[in-house]
Amino acid sequence: MRFMTVLIFLILFCGTSFAQIVTVVAPTANIRSSPSMKDSYVIIEAPRNYPLSVQSQRGDFFEVRDFLGRRGWIQKSLINEKARGVVVEVSSMNVRQGPGTGYPVVFRAEQGVAFKVLGEKDGWLHVEHAGGKSGWVYKSLTWGQ
Repeated sequence: MRFMTVLIFLILFCGTSFAQIVTVVAPTANIRSSPSMKDSYVIIEAPRNYPLSVQSQRGDFFEVRDFLGRRGWIQKSLINEKARGVVVEVSSMNVRQGPGTGYPVVFRAEQGVAFKVLGEKDGWLHVEHAGGKSGWVYKSLTWGQ
């Protein structure tokens, strides 16, 4: 029984040790094929506020995964470990004036659009796009933060 408890603990601990979400803070960040500026190519150009799940770390690079499951390497200087960002996970969604479906739609956002998270209320996120538009989105339609 003790062996099973230790095994479960190790599986859970190892599985969550790098489950951190980080957010791109540069206007655009290159996610590369390897942890090198010289010996790699760009896999993804991620916009500001784009969330990424950290998988591992090597020197000044994080190995990351995005909401589509794409993996690559990003320089630590291009991300913030404390900023909150989300990306639209569904094909499109409404961005509303307030936290609920009773509020008017301000604009629509397509899959892959990234937002800075300003706050949260009752399952809704107050978000702001890098272009300045802001509003409220239903949290379960996003990935990140």
